[in-house]
Amino acid sequence: MEPSDQLFRREAGRIVATLTRIFGIHNLALAEDVMQDAFCRPLEVWRLHGIPENPSAWLMATAKNRALDVLRRERTARALRRNLDGFSTANGHSPPLLKNSLPPARSKMTCFA
Repeated sequence: MEPSDQLFRREAGRIVATLTRIFGIHNLALAEDVMQDAFCRPLEVWRLHGIPENPSAWLMATAKNRALDVLRRERTARALRRNLDGFSTANGHSPPLLKNSLPPARSKMTCFA
């Protein structure tokens, strides 16, 4: 159960346009990335649960939720950086190194079918 090329051609532009309208033009790259990720998810999910009644709505919801996840992760990373910067200036010491504690800003998502 794979999303068809026709579904991709019909919905990809709509999803990117809607996400850009919701999250702003400055997040255009994010909208494109999560749209691609949303089209990768059916390869995993639809195989187990079948095709939903409204695949277009499912793809839009998946892309929107993924965009919210990425933006929340970025906000948390910025807050953690501010806290670590505040720690170093308040104590006169460098903050301890936290290996792999900060997620990458926006990693490019790749789908291998």
